[in-house]
Amino acid sequence: MPALALLGVSFVASVWGTQEWQVVNQDCVSGSHLHDRGVWVAGTTTSYAACQALCAANATCNACDWAGDTDLGGEKCDAKGHCYFRADAVWLPHKNGKCNHTAGRPLPAGSCPKVTCHSDVDCAAGPANCSWCRSPTPGAGNVQLCGGPPAPNDCAGLPAPPKNASAVQYQSMGDSVSKGIFRPLQALAQAAPFGWEAFHPSSNMGGGCGNSVRGKDCTPFWLEGANRSLGRQWDAITFNYGLHDLANDTERVPLAQYQANLRNISRALLAAPGKPRLFWLSSTPVPDIPLSPPRAQDDVPLFNDAAASVMAEFPSITTIDVYTFILGLCGGDPHYTACPEYQTAGVHFQQKGYEAMASFIFDAINGTTTPPTRRNG
Repeated sequence: MPALALLGVSFVASVWGTQEWQVVNQDCVSGSHLHDRGVWVAGTTTSYAACQALCAANATCNACDWAGDTDLGGEKCDAKGHCYFRADAVWLPHKNGKCNHTAGRPLPAGSCPKVTCHSDVDCAAGPANCSWCRSPTPGAGNVQLCGGPPAPNDCAGLPAPPKNASAVQYQSMGDSVSKGIFRPLQALAQAAPFGWEAFHPSSNMGGGCGNSVRGKDCTPFWLEGANRSLGRQWDAITFNYGLHDLANDTERVPLAQYQANLRNISRALLAAPGKPRLFWLSSTPVPDIPLSPPRAQDDVPLFNDAAASVMAEFPSITTIDVYTFILGLCGGDPHYTACPEYQTAGVHFQQKGYEAMASFIFDAINGTTTPPTRRNG
């Protein structure tokens, strides 16, 4: 099925109606579908809403299409105001031709309309079962939608019971940069005399833990497994969100909501079984060059400062300033365009950069006044 156009702001009110509908600003009957056996013209109406109401009142209408009232592309729309019904289950919206079509179909009971969001506030007008802003997969192709409560399948890469319960249990939460750091960091943690067990959630996904919306949803599963009852006790956790939140794409999170999500995540980590030592990692700088998805270098310190103000509310969380560390390796100019030997021509790093950050982070963890120990047996 082709990708469906999402609702514009003008349609949000109708989507959050008493009957939930999937609505697209596309054509679902004309062209090759106009003469389908399940299609007929129900009449003419002055608006899509009136066409939708006719469909809702007709037990045989599974979808409707309003041909609109505007000529498109300099061509005349001969079907202005036509309201089409579909009795079959076909739903293949496609590009408009001469008319500015709007098509819709009632959604099954209990399902959620496709409403884009940046926070739970954007979903508050919807049904109770659709009041969560969901970010199930990290990356530029992810569209945050209002949906049901968080589910373990959204979170991927969940922890299992420890192999050696007497070893220090360490978890590293973060995005793809964190994943790059994790391999050399894990090697340091597992080496003698430490012998830690180390885990990175969502390590099987390209963007790792993604943005703070996904972190807010998934932290309970990353701590306690799919049933949130694993009983695993962590001794040390490093965590970071930011590079996905500040990306100028569908994952971007407004600064105030980013802070609210970090408070939520921090409280969940502080309440984790075993009361682990917590370490917040500031986000790494990005080169001041065109990036995909776009990221403004000036946004990185902006989001880091916002995160710092949240972490100041939780004195037991130690901050490890990876941003300043990398900036020093890259010459000190926050608007650097390249960082030879350490960073790629993007947000990611070369092996030397990942190894440098791993050593910096591990030394910071163990250099604290109370380094992580196996306190829970």
